Amino acid sequence: MSRRHALVRASRGGIEVDDLGSTNGIYLNEVLVVSEAAWKPGQVLRLGANQLQLVPQQRLPLATMATGTGHLEVAIPLRPSPPPSPIELEAPARPTPLTARPMPILSWAIPLVVATGLAAVFRMPMLMLFGLWHRR
Repeated sequence: MSRRHALVRASRGGIEVDDLGSTNGIYLNEVLVVSEAAWKPGQVLRLGANQLQLVPQQRLPLATMATGTGHLEVAIPLRPSPPPSPIELEAPARPTPLTARPMPILSWAIPLVVATGLAAVFRMPMLMLFGLWHRR
């Protein structure tokens, strides 16, 4: 069987099959399909060594039960729920770009004061570099 062997499509008229140019072709009830053909329930579609049969959906019978009061209880089989309605999605608004704010004076003054105090207490002027480095 080829990668792109046949096209099986559901339309209002039923199920349609078409050969996509396969080497060995496709057969519907052992008849070579040359152009698009209707695939009816019970027919066998052969694709290479694979065989597929279209089986119609069976209707479930209603289950009934007589009650002792002269009534008839009917159990209706569940039907598949309808497909959900489409949902509209909106893209989030673009975030506003951040604007540069001036650095508060305390964010650079406190490390500079602490570094100056440490440099004076420990008599290490190199500690002043900590106050200058922290200003970035």
